[in-house]
Formats: sequence, structure tokens, C-alpha cells
Amino acid sequence: MDSEGRLVEVDPVLILTEDVFWPATLALLKEKNPKKAYDLLLPYENKLAEIGDFGLLVMLGEAAAMTGDQATALRTLRKAAEETDDETYYFTLARSLIRFGFDVEAEPIMIKQLDGLDADGLTLLGWTQYRLGKHDLAAERMAAAYAKKPSEDTAEALVHTTYQAKNFQL
Repeated sequence: MDSEGRLVEVDPVLILTEDVFWPATLALLKEKNPKKAYDLLLPYENKLAEIGDFGLLVMLGEAAAMTGDQATALRTLRKAAEETDDETYYFTLARSLIRFGFDVEAEPIMIKQLDGLDADGLTLLGWTQYRLGKHDLAAERMAAAYAKKPSEDTAEALVHTTYQAKNFQL
């Protein structure tokens, strides 16, 4: 109702924002409750794509991946990445592909973004290539990751992949 008591039409997206989208965001990011976010967002999957809210579509995809719903995760993440051509969305898709064992499909997505990958992204790509038997490339990725952000875990990964690649330089 407006100030004079007349009924006012409210945009349904606004209602969804208040009743569904914000609670889902809080559930996933603050409460660390992907099941709650998934349950809130799943009924609105098509609406999210229709209104172009690809950020929430990605959130649904991530929540679906965390709850083990492979089909929804990959469908929504692929849709968001392809509709926007957003590198972050493609990387999120690649992470979910890896989670579900699709390393072959994830690798080229990450390679396309190679110049923009941070140390964690390089490590993820390195382990993906390692699992694909590309030990020389895996060792290169681990070395690049270590150069960007030295850590004990990355050093161990670098030693392991370099040993598997038999690429020692003394």
C-alpha cells in the first residue's frame, strides 16, 4: 500500500530478492549452509536465468556442487559462464568439473585463463594436469604457483610433480 492506502503493484523480482535471494546468500556465505541456499534457490533456477542474475545462478551452482547435485551444478555454472563469458564464472565451472571428475573438460577452461590465474588457480591446474599424466606441465604450474605465493604445501607439490616429471635441475 502507498501512503494513501492504495494497493501498489510490487515487482516480483523485488519480493524474490527480499524473501529468497538475500537469505540464500547469507546461508551460503555467512552461515556456511549450502543445503539451505540450494533449497532456497533451486525453485528459481529458470527465473534467475530469465532475469539475467548470473551471480545468483553461480551461487546456486556452487551450492548444488557442495550438496552433490552434479547435474544442477554443471548446468547452472555452464549457463552462467557461457551467457556472460565471465572468466570467474568459467573458473568456478572448472572447479566443479574437477570436483566431479571431469579433469579433461576442466583443463582447457583453466588454460584459457592461464595468465590471470593466482597461485591457488595454478596449483589446481597443476594437480589437474598431474592427474591427466601431464607431469612436465604439472611441475611447471607448481613452480609458477610457488613463485607467486611460496608455501609449504606448494613446495611439496612442486617436489612431487617435479619428481614425477623426472625434471631435476641440480
